[in-house]
Amino acid sequence: MLYSFIGSATTVANAIIKTQDGNFAICGKEDGKVVVYKVSPTAQPLFVSRVGINQSFTPVAIAEDASQNLYVCGNVADSTYLGSMALYKFSPTGDSLWYKTYVNGYYSYAQCIITTPDNNLLIAAGASVTDGDSSDNYILKIDVNGNQLWANKYVEDGSQLPLHILATDDGGYLLTGKGVFSFGNITMLQYLKVDVTGTEEWSSVQFAGPSSYGNYTIQLADGNFLTCGEINNFIDTQMWLVKIDDSGNKIWEWNFGNENISEHCRSLVEASNGNYIVTGLCRDNNNAKVDGMVVSIASNNNIQWYNHFGIVGSFPIKIFKENNSNYTLVGQKNNQSTNSIFITRTDANGNFIP
Repeated sequence: MLYSFIGSATTVANAIIKTQDGNFAICGKEDGKVVVYKVSPTAQPLFVSRVGINQSFTPVAIAEDASQNLYVCGNVADSTYLGSMALYKFSPTGDSLWYKTYVNGYYSYAQCIITTPDNNLLIAAGASVTDGDSSDNYILKIDVNGNQLWANKYVEDGSQLPLHILATDDGGYLLTGKGVFSFGNITMLQYLKVDVTGTEEWSSVQFAGPSSYGNYTIQLADGNFLTCGEINNFIDTQMWLVKIDDSGNKIWEWNFGNENISEHCRSLVEASNGNYIVTGLCRDNNNAKVDGMVVSIASNNNIQWYNHFGIVGSFPIKIFKENNSNYTLVGQKNNQSTNSIFITRTDANGNFIP
């Protein structure tokens, strides 16, 4: 069964969370306004909040604090705050509480936000000295009132942009994203690991072709990390999995793609049997039609099953593991007249549940 409601989500995994009360919060933008949807597992709207304090604000990610307040971070493109990060705070019932802009002396572009174990917030961004210049990873820690606690910029070779941030079991944080390097203009998957104070512990890069990067990382039951990403070989795009240890060393990598199909990974979870469930979209290179995909990959890198949604224009953005070995997928359905957000469920074998 596919449940849906009219709406438009930011199409990255950072824009969708499962809330403490078992529902889902999603951020997006409609008609120049930031929109926060809170919906039940059957896509019944609990509230829809629309605010338009700054129409140039582009939302990218959402987080929830211990009191069930919601935070939407993004970027501002107006002439006053060009290249600045900004943040909205919403109450548990969707009321807009405040809006703040963070001007830090850099052109900063937020990509993700999470709540920390001490009930503060971390925003990860790319920061450059001038607009269009090479950027570095940048982390801003703030409290629930929006006050800055600390900020660090991490200078590496080339240009870096974080696409995901993960709170790790040791109390630190792992950034996953892409680094663009001047030699050959090559894009690589890049990791940055910091401790609880934001001090860099290590960084590493992984390379698999002219353009390869990571979208989403999880920490596995064995303490290592698994990233889903993409490899673009200028003909098509293939899904790419990379497993690293807790020091950033590669354990293995694996990529897969069907002929004339481009696969784009969005998120993944570790199944109770040790398999990896990856979700995202696939695009037919012959007719540009988009469909959703859910793939189960065994720990030995054999595909267990590969299921399509079969609904053109629909693709999952985020996957959540349920307690009973089923999975919930939240995504976007686009057609010529209306965009909608959907929620659906599969069993452990990827079969859609009525």
